[in-house]
Order: sequence, then structure tokens, then C-alpha cells
Amino acid sequence: MPTLPTLAALLTLLLSATTALAQEPSGPGQPAETLRIAVKVAEPFVIETDDGFEGISIELWKRIADRQDLDYAFEATTMDGLLDGVASGEFAAGVAAITLTTDREERMDFTHPYFGEGLAIAVPATRDGLSVMGMLRKLVSPGFVTAVAALAVVLLGVGLLVWIAERRANPDQFGGNPVRGLGNGFWFSAVTMTTVGYGDKAPVSPAGRFLALIWMFASIIIISFFTGAIASAFTTSQLEGRVAGPKDLPRARVGAVTGSAGAESLRDRGVRSTRYASVPEGLAALAAGDLDAFVHDEPILRYHLKRNHRDELQVLEATFEPQPYAIALPPESPLREEINLGLLETITADDWNDIIEGFLVGG
Repeated sequence: MPTLPTLAALLTLLLSATTALAQEPSGPGQPAETLRIAVKVAEPFVIETDDGFEGISIELWKRIADRQDLDYAFEATTMDGLLDGVASGEFAAGVAAITLTTDREERMDFTHPYFGEGLAIAVPATRDGLSVMGMLRKLVSPGFVTAVAALAVVLLGVGLLVWIAERRANPDQFGGNPVRGLGNGFWFSAVTMTTVGYGDKAPVSPAGRFLALIWMFASIIIISFFTGAIASAFTTSQLEGRVAGPKDLPRARVGAVTGSAGAESLRDRGVRSTRYASVPEGLAALAAGDLDAFVHDEPILRYHLKRNHRDELQVLEATFEPQPYAIALPPESPLREEINLGLLETITADDWNDIIEGFLVGG
């Protein structure tokens, strides 16, 4: 007859076997584990609707899940919540417009990239280059003031030479004390450059007339150059505005989305920026005149501008810092290989480009 210790040992073994069977993976016909998938709204990649979520990234995930027979549930969160949750293993994956960066790669894993553009700059579409205020700003700009000062120095130099040549030969027009004589010389050089002289001041000495002749021809070149520079400055202001590219960002009022790749790029460049919770908020501030530029991913900017700020704002053509998008995964995720396989099968399908185009252009 089995002893009491033997019965206890058999009971323990039976309980262990029962627990092990309960923990085995689900077999055919049994429900699979539901994966928690974090999503962050980032139109047109993640769009929240009354029926749930749609968009480029959402469509990609749905096709991957269908191919690999994955059961999942979307959970909306912030970008910081998504990244922290995926890095800690709270979420099985993160789906949004997630840019691959060095800092993020150190915290978690990523799938293969599935979309790649770059950062872009949104600026006001209506320029003030030919408005009264725009012209006044140009007239008091450091470049314009410097050009006027340089021209004044040249006029004063020519006036000095004319005064020296004429002060004895023509004392009525260029004589007197140095201040009066130099002033008359400056006046002569100025009116000669702009109107070829009023006739009230004219040199009579051979040296003075030679200088006047040289100055007349030189004035044609100088006034043409100066006029062209002014016209170019106003035209550039009208066409480009205050920000024409990334090099102009340090001296402008710039906005970006908190935690975005654009905000990180501005920080790395030493550009101070105002942070906003979303792209629509930042673009609204830009349209209201609170910003000179707003930096974010190029396809997202174009999507929002087309729908809400078509006539107010525009996206500069040049992009910078390529931004590859990928699905975020926990470190050493066991799902990485099968998700990558489903991703590659999806983005190489014949209709995938049409799906992307439909979300970017349609709607």
C-alpha cells in the first residue's frame, strides 16, 4: 500500500503536469493570444475614425497580421507612451509614423523600413516682400544699411578728390572752409551718379573735369549694380520669405511636434523651437503668424496642408535628413522575423503603391 509521502509526491506530479498542459500554446481551433498594438495618430499613416483606425501604417499592419495569422487589438497612446511601452514590452508592437533614429534603436528593435522621405519645412504661402511693412523691414535690414553706408563712403571719397582739384580753380562752387567745400564735392558726386548733374556744380580745372568724366562712367555701373541688388533683395523676400531652407532656421521662430524626429533634429542643430502636441496645432500657429516655419515629416505636412491650409501655407521643396519609417518592436521580439516577412510581402505587392497614393492624395 502506498505510503502517505508517496501519495503526496504523486499528487504534486499530477498538479505540475496539469499546469504545464494549461500553459502550452493554443492548438488548432483555440483562440490565440491577443497582441496589444500601440498606435499614435499621425495622419495619413494613422487616422482615427468612428470605426477605429485606418491609414498607411494601419493598412500595412492589418495585411501583416492577416498573412501571419496574428490576433491583435489597437490601443491609442502618445508617441512617448508608444515608445516607452514598446521598449518595456508592455506592447507587442508600435504602429504609427515612427522614424528610425539612433536613440530609439538603442532602446528597442524595429522591422525593415517600409516608407522613407525626409523632414520638410512649412512656411507661409503669402509673402510680405512687397507690402509696406515688408519693404520697411528690408530698408532697415543690416545688409541694406551696410550697402548704403558703403555707397556713401564712395561718394564722399569722390567728393574729396573733386574738392581738392577744384578748391583753388573754382572757389565759388568748391571753395570756402573744408566742411563747405567737402559738402559741395559730396553733393556733386551724388547728383552726378544719379542724374548726371543738376548743373549747379561743375568742375572747371582739367583734373576736376577728368575726375568728373571718370565718375560719370563709373556711376552708370555702380547705380546699375545698386539698383539690381535692391530689386533682388525685394524679389527674394517676396518669393522665399524669411525661411528658404534649413540654414535659415537658427534665426527664425520655428515650431515642431513634441517628441518627433523634427524636434530631435532641431535640437541637434542647436535650433530653439516651440513644441506643439500635434501637427495641426503647429500649422495653426504658423498660419496665425506665431511662427516663421514648422518642421515635420514631409508627407504628413503635405497631407495636412492640402486639407486645411492650402492657400495659407506651403512646404518648401527641398527635404533634409531622410526619415525611414518602421514598426517598433520590443527588444529581441520573437515576432520580428514573421512580421518582417509579412511586411516585405506586403510592400512588394502590386497594389501597395496604390494604397499609399490613395491615402496621400485621396480624401
